[in-house]
Amino acid sequence: MTQAKRYIAEEYEWVVDMDLEKFFDQVNHDILMGRLAKRIEDKRVLRVIRRYLQAGIMVNGVVQE
Repeated sequence: MTQAKRYIAEEYEWVVDMDLEKFFDQVNHDILMGRLAKRIEDKRVLRVIRRYLQAGIMVNGVVQE
């Protein structure tokens, strides 16, 4: 909220807050990777992104998919 107030004081017209957490659970990873591959030529970067999409999360010291 503090940062949003600063943006308003700086006369920005829009302040957008997004939660992308669920997006990556629901988006088709193959389609996403295909679209990224059209813009990113470096295969190493694409591999890192794919691994990030497949990685689990740690909740209270326990890894979950």
